[in-house]
Amino acid sequence: MVQSYKLVLTTEQLGELEWARDHHSKPYVRERAAAILKVAEGQSIRQVALNGLLKRREPAFSPQHTGAEEAAAELQEVIRRSPRLYGLKRSRWWLDGLRQVVNWLRGLSLAGAHKLLRRLGIRYKRGRRYVHSPTQSMTRRWPSFKPFVS
Repeated sequence: MVQSYKLVLTTEQLGELEWARDHHSKPYVRERAAAILKVAEGQSIRQVALNGLLKRREPAFSPQHTGAEEAAAELQEVIRRSPRLYGLKRSRWWLDGLRQVVNWLRGLSLAGAHKLLRRLGIRYKRGRRYVHSPTQSMTRRWPSFKPFVS
């Protein structure tokens, strides 16, 4: 039989860990403090590690999207067009350019936006042989073509 790990903490240490769990500015410190407190309560380290401490967060989409598919579709629609159509002075998309154009990405850091795009299955591809985006004149006429395209 595997021996369980015994962790004995003083009341001062418990107070510091509870404060860190509830109020620390860094999420990883809050998570680690919660893990130590659970082990001190008697849970095994394995239980704490397997069951997790925090609930997985859903991606931060705008309220108009009901799921990842809609958010990915909006991003694909933006990416398939030239950044110049959105007033940006580059010929290819870059991460900060996407954050400038898509409103619900503005609140994310570069790393957060990168992780969100990876979760949505949107990847950067180099060396394209063809261009998805229509010309600027075609983009101006696009609303008139939408009823015919299905």
